[in-house]
Amino acid sequence: MRSGPNANDIESNYIKMYIDDIERLIDLPKGLHSILFQLTILMDKNKIISLNKITKLIMCVRLDISLNYLNKMIFKLTEMGLISRIHRGVYQMDSDLFV
Repeated sequence: MRSGPNANDIESNYIKMYIDDIERLIDLPKGLHSILFQLTILMDKNKIISLNKITKLIMCVRLDISLNYLNKMIFKLTEMGLISRIHRGVYQMDSDLFV
């Protein structure tokens, strides 16, 4: 029996609020909010995100979007500077925005 929210729930809510703020500050296009949230879940302590095809397909199922749409939105995030492509399938979140 749980007596209250766990650390993951609290962190998840904090990340959602933070992304809401980023969305307002940089005029994030519609549809990127959920994708950006999923990417923050996947990033490690160095802000690195590994996106192989299986990981992308799982994201697509969670978000009810196509793989093609996800790839376009990831490209859009790189154009906006929110993520940087380090290598094929490896990205890094903007260190100024995601501390």
